[in-house]
Amino acid sequence: MDDLKLLAVTKHQLKQLLKITETFSKDINTTFGTDKCKINSIVKGRQTKQEDYSLEGNTDHIEAMGKTDDYKYLGYRQKIGIEYTNIKDELKQKYRQRLITILKTELTARNKAKAINTYAIPILTYSFGIVKWSGTDLEALNTLTRSQCYKHGIHHIHSATERFTLNRKEGEGDS
Repeated sequence: MDDLKLLAVTKHQLKQLLKITETFSKDINTTFGTDKCKINSIVKGRQTKQEDYSLEGNTDHIEAMGKTDDYKYLGYRQKIGIEYTNIKDELKQKYRQRLITILKTELTARNKAKAINTYAIPILTYSFGIVKWSGTDLEALNTLTRSQCYKHGIHHIHSATERFTLNRKEGEGDS
């Protein structure tokens, strides 16, 4: 079982949810991986002290999260909420690294475009349902891509920016 987040209004409800999850895990013959589990209690937007939870019939227990602890959910680090600016910065850096790695290869321009679409861009597309990207953020990424392509000789600096994202057949011009 991966990336399961249990939310409850009271501590009693949380313990009930944990018991149900533990029972379900036993029923389908899976282990309840307590090594990655944490309990976090948030009251009125602030993290409060929570005691550890011991599983029934086991010596395993789930630790409470500290004030400085964070956790990974759906691949992104979180504390009380998602820290969008940090995640955006990490994603932009990974995208830039992959983009430059592709552009430094000896591939043809067509294959570099395919490699960018299959290796670099999926880093960003996975985040679109989770991280809030503004129009200016996306435009900055587009500008980064165009400038790096120009720098590596794939795209001319004076070419129309609209043609950059068009299919080859659509972007050929009037001739």
